[in-house]
Amino acid sequence: MHDPDFTYDTRLAMPIETATQNLSENLHLKWNFGLLYVDKYTDESGAPVSIVTGLHKKDETLHHIRVILAEKDKSTLVSTSIWKVMMAGYPLPKSIAITEKSDAVDLIDEVIQFCEIPFKEGKGIVSWLSNLFSGTSEKRKYEDTQM
Repeated sequence: MHDPDFTYDTRLAMPIETATQNLSENLHLKWNFGLLYVDKYTDESGAPVSIVTGLHKKDETLHHIRVILAEKDKSTLVSTSIWKVMMAGYPLPKSIAITEKSDAVDLIDEVIQFCEIPFKEGKGIVSWLSNLFSGTSEKRKYEDTQM
């Protein structure tokens, strides 16, 4: 595999299980994102590690995203790598396309938000639709007013 087009490391003040669950749900359930797989294991010292891999499609551009989450000192280290997927060329792409920095920064911001915010607490029409069909939508109370 080629070196990533863009890599970013950060630390989140939350448990690794919560971050992994939030990220995988959001990648699976948000439009223009797709969850490929989640791999959980322990490193040499026995600390939990999760690898979440997904895809993002914007217009005709496809990005491969790999997020490595590792527990460190009661927080979670998040390492995000992004590749731009090229589908041209036979039998394999002849050149590797570099993704623009602004697109990569936007994707990384979304991945960090996906780790921090559970899917049902997100904003937008996707959350509204999921609440609508799950039967857990908020019921409004109407008062019977007489004029």
